[in-house]
Amino acid sequence: MVSHLIYFIVGSIILAVISLVLGIGKDISFLGYNWFVWAIVIWGFMFLTHVFNVLIKNRFMGKEWENRQLEKLKTLQEKRILELEKVAEVEVTKHLDAEKKNLETEEEL
Repeated sequence: MVSHLIYFIVGSIILAVISLVLGIGKDISFLGYNWFVWAIVIWGFMFLTHVFNVLIKNRFMGKEWENRQLEKLKTLQEKRILELEKVAEVEVTKHLDAEKKNLETEEEL
């Protein structure tokens, strides 16, 4: 995250130099502010969103939380697989019984 802060600071300086020193886009302004100010503000907002996600959100939804959720999902999936195996076993048994009856009926004929 420190590297992202460094990128933000260096990038902001480069945007200011491009506009103020080199004069690129010096005539472009929104609400009385140069374009590079808006670019820096938007980039700063995205950086703060990233900081929030890393420092706040991940504390509550970190690796431990993720592992607990995965274990819950695995347990549910295992239960469902067992249920499906039981249903499949009943269906196969029914099918085999029907086949057996058909063979017996054919033998009687």
